[in-house]
Amino acid sequence: MPDSQMKICFVFGTRPEIIKLYSVMKAAEVNKFVSPVFIHTGQHYDYEMSQVFLEELNLPRIHYFLDVKSSRHGEQTALLLTEIEKCLTLEKPRLVIVLGDTNTTMAGALAAAKLQIPVVHIEAGCRSFDLNMPEEVNRLVVDATSSIFFAPSEVAALNLLFEGKPKDRVFLAGSTLADIVKETRKVRKSITLDHKEIGEFDVVMTLHRQENVDNAKRLKDILKALGKIQGKIVFPVHPRTSKRIEEFCLQKLVKKASNLRLIKPLNYLTFMKILEEAKVAITDSGGVQEEAMLVGTPCITTRDTTEWPETVWAGANYLAGTNVESMVTECNRILGEDRPSSSILKAESLSNGGAGERIIENLVKLWKENALETPKPDMTGGRYPLPWMLDMENDIGQHIWTTLTFNEEGKAIVDVKERGHKRVVRKIGS
Repeated sequence: MPDSQMKICFVFGTRPEIIKLYSVMKAAEVNKFVSPVFIHTGQHYDYEMSQVFLEELNLPRIHYFLDVKSSRHGEQTALLLTEIEKCLTLEKPRLVIVLGDTNTTMAGALAAAKLQIPVVHIEAGCRSFDLNMPEEVNRLVVDATSSIFFAPSEVAALNLLFEGKPKDRVFLAGSTLADIVKETRKVRKSITLDHKEIGEFDVVMTLHRQENVDNAKRLKDILKALGKIQGKIVFPVHPRTSKRIEEFCLQKLVKKASNLRLIKPLNYLTFMKILEEAKVAITDSGGVQEEAMLVGTPCITTRDTTEWPETVWAGANYLAGTNVESMVTECNRILGEDRPSSSILKAESLSNGGAGERIIENLVKLWKENALETPKPDMTGGRYPLPWMLDMENDIGQHIWTTLTFNEEGKAIVDVKERGHKRVVRKIGS
């Protein structure tokens, strides 16, 4: 007799994951066909970066807290794998849900895949195409081990299809971040900011990526350039960034910038209130790029690449790269303009809302159809699935079976067939 409910383990461990999974977790809690289990790895382990969000957003009770704190990538990933595997072995879920691109995301996907539990990746298909970013490596690993893909945008969905993911496993869900931004709009409006603590501000800044803060020269250049911005800056400092400022002896440089105010990390709603009121946001965070667009605040990103190109194409985000002068020039240009936030376009698929409910509804449908697992390929008789060979006119994304032989000169001869009929195909880009 089939189970009356589908047990789903949510694996998360950082502030962005908690925020972006909010609507999915809520939808799972109220769906009669779903029994959710929440596993918090503790990757963001201090109160301001994690626990406060659970309390503030009134999220469901955490079933497991693994207390895996910050350490080197390999050491942390190994410990995450070990501890997550223990939880999944005990719970025996039908699905594991992970989101985004953190070490927790990757470890959760790997642990589930090794236990032959289907992995659901939310924010699947996002690509910066920069393998120097640990997050990009994590994205690729997670999508390589997942069974079901929820893409936040058309671009992300196309990335997955072009990488050979089966069409019927890729879903355009939209951005889960849009759900929480919309739901908390009224609450944010009621918040009164403590300007004694926060100060007056024109610009809000966040900085935490290793390519920016682990490089002493790069971090020094950014902090030095902030003094040239013609506006007051409030900077909620990530623990990692605060540690590096002290480690690289940059405290005097921070004090020298009279327009810069460093404060402790903020709770989510207060930060969103500041972001909404700021004239400009400067960040290296993928989430803040999205959030700034959703609330209509121009964003400057201190990176060469982004996994959210839609924000750039919408005119909501400017990639300043590693050129700090470019960051300063663009920021001062925006501050000098009388530009209402309503003039910023929004990428439609990222701002529609309702992603959390769509994700759970689709998973329940697949569960009822007994279609959670990716069908196992059949390679008998020399057949071989080449998912990158697509018919660009018909059935994009469907697997096409081939028989591979070699002639006397060692050249490959591929006989392409589907349902017993030869079909002309071409590779992507040809």
